[in-house]
Amino acid sequence: GGRDRDEDKVENGLYAANYCKLAQRLFRREEDIGAIERRKRNAKGDV
Repeated sequence: GGRDRDEDKVENGLYAANYCKLAQRLFRREEDIGAIERRKRNAKGDV
């Protein structure tokens, strides 16, 4: 297109940053779910 290459770089950078943030959030949530599952199992007493 008739767009500036620098403009593309900036947009790609923002996209990458947002993607990293999203990935971290998903990963943290999975960790939380894992911790909750472990706690439930420990509460039951069958490890």
